[in-house]
Amino acid sequence: MLAADRLRCIAVAALLLGALPAWPAAAAGRSEAKRQLASMGLEPSADRLVQYAADGDLVTVGLLLDAGVSARAVDSVHGATALHNAAAQGHLRLIARLLEAGAEVDAFDSYGATPLINAAYHGRAAAVQALLAARATADRRSAQGSTALIAAVYSGDLTVVDALLAAGADPALADGSGQTARQIAESAGRSDLVARLDGAGPAR
Repeated sequence: MLAADRLRCIAVAALLLGALPAWPAAAAGRSEAKRQLASMGLEPSADRLVQYAADGDLVTVGLLLDAGVSARAVDSVHGATALHNAAAQGHLRLIARLLEAGAEVDAFDSYGATPLINAAYHGRAAAVQALLAARATADRRSAQGSTALIAAVYSGDLTVVDALLAAGADPALADGSGQTARQIAESAGRSDLVARLDGAGPAR
């Protein structure tokens, strides 16, 4: 990670954590973290990091990171990072912790989805805003050509759609089947989403 990128992630983490309690088990030494994990019957691994990120277990994720598991590590099943799962579940404190530890904000999983796409698809508005603040790319496409905006329309969450449009997401982009966010919203009978997308104009 470039120094400037790392500083930006630390700043984002600081902003996110300003109104939240500090995460537990911070800065545990590597050997002590491994000892604690062993007492829990856990080996430090990417699979465990991604699993406990999905569970929202800040303590165990912190221990795994302190034990030396990279925040950019991917699991063996879906090629997902811990940030993918934290974003999908809307775990804000974990998102902040992972970004501070060097997680790649625009990482792809084996389906070609990014953490932002996951957060948008599951309607996690606060997570979407946190990832955008960390400079996630609004229009990065999945393997199926979906963008976070298209994922947000599928979720039907107007707050997420608004956040993405404000970040410059392009409503004219189509997915792999040729469907734009507006067409998907229209097919679903979501006139409120159609109105928002029509009012967005060209990408900024």
